[in-house]
Amino acid sequence: MQTDDTALAEFRNRAVGFLWQRHQLLPDFTAAENVAMPLFLRGESFSSALATARKWLAEVGLESRADHRAGELSGGEQQRVAIARALVTGPSVLLADEPTGDLDEGNAWAVFELLERLHRTHQLTSLIATHNLALAARCDRILGLEHGVLRTRKAAASASGTPGGEAS
Repeated sequence: MQTDDTALAEFRNRAVGFLWQRHQLLPDFTAAENVAMPLFLRGESFSSALATARKWLAEVGLESRADHRAGELSGGEQQRVAIARALVTGPSVLLADEPTGDLDEGNAWAVFELLERLHRTHQLTSLIATHNLALAARCDRILGLEHGVLRTRKAAASASGTPGGEAS
């Protein structure tokens, strides 16, 4: 019989992808091995997990970097590896906490456009937490936390027009 904690962990491994501001890649492993980690945790074979990971690395434009360790990748590449890792299990929900916060302006836009494409092509439900109002304005719906109350915001009124636009 499964405990509630075990069932919850299995649900998260199968249904929810997590993406953080910092990529949280394991430095001693290659990009492909980092992407395959959630599959290893669910018991998939090494060869099957790596094959799936390589497909996801191709999806995020990093097939040629699959055998590089995290420290050999740029910040934008590291975040794309983290995106592949978040989606490798085929989740229906992506939770992203400041996914562009550690990136320069150019990489922030590129990563956000990648997230938009993956959201559409894989029919994800994506929840993205960000202070970047220009990126938030491109989302279908914007919610803001104001004095502890969650409120709907209008995209056009919220955006500053630059990728670095911050909330006040």
